[in-house]
Amino acid sequence: MPRSIYDILAQAALPDAFTDADVADLKQEVVREVTATLMFGTGQPPRDASRPCWSAPTKPPGPGR
Repeated sequence: MPRSIYDILAQAALPDAFTDADVADLKQEVVREVTATLMFGTGQPPRDASRPCWSAPTKPPGPGR
């Protein structure tokens, strides 16, 4: 009798690298960081909204410009 595709996939899959406790700890860390950011801000100056984040920084005008 042919095996189920689910049995074959279960045997071929690698074991989880993270336990459920690891995942729960990571979720708590993310919640703490998001809460701290929302409550206290990032501490970084605001980005110039007129310039997308992927654009190169503009050079200040040099002599003769």
